[in-house]
Amino acid sequence: MRRVYEEWVRPLRIDRLDVRLPGAGLSKVGFGEQLTEGDGLALLRLHGGRVARAELTGELWARPVRRVFAPDPAHARLWSALVFGSELLESLTEPEMAVLAFRGGAVSPVTSYVASAPGKRPRTVSLGGGTGRGASTHEGLGRGLGHGGPTGSGSAFDHRAYLRAALQKAFGGCPAGPKSARVTLETTVDEVVDVPAVRLAGRHAAAVRRCLGEAAWSLALPGEFIEQLASYEVEVSR
Repeated sequence: MRRVYEEWVRPLRIDRLDVRLPGAGLSKVGFGEQLTEGDGLALLRLHGGRVARAELTGELWARPVRRVFAPDPAHARLWSALVFGSELLESLTEPEMAVLAFRGGAVSPVTSYVASAPGKRPRTVSLGGGTGRGASTHEGLGRGLGHGGPTGSGSAFDHRAYLRAALQKAFGGCPAGPKSARVTLETTVDEVVDVPAVRLAGRHAAAVRRCLGEAAWSLALPGEFIEQLASYEVEVSR
């Protein structure tokens, strides 16, 4: 029953949904006429040209809404790798596979995974005659396909510090109230998939909690977030 009553106080879906992809050779993308809260949209296909943007329009409680989404380099690299686990693989030529594999850092029918100790060249004595043409010596090859991130010397990117800086900035723009907060969020690769808790205390806590929670959900994470599932607890203050 909570879901029924909740819809009386806030919109839970976008109605009259329309998605357009200028440059994709499609007059209209058929996703249906509604997008329910928590659901996503996905279209996986091959296209020879560049898609400059995605345009989403619809209505929230009869109020027109419009959002424009631009291509993201990190997602482009991710999907260059993920295509090797999709039904589109059979439609690619070997040269096309090679371009995507090296762009996405993926193990594929035309690339191989070679591991070596930091600062040392890999041994080549056993690399001949294999089927993995275009072998690469990049450590951590296959990002996004479950082959792990950089090893050995490690990555200098501080995931928690990135989240703290982004949420700290958002916290500063939230309504006046609590001076500190603790946010728990979960990610899958470079996407926020859950914000289970926003902890704070004091007057106007509800408004600030809603503001900070929405900011956490809307974070655009860079390509350095590569773990299949990760959880972070971030403290911010103002």
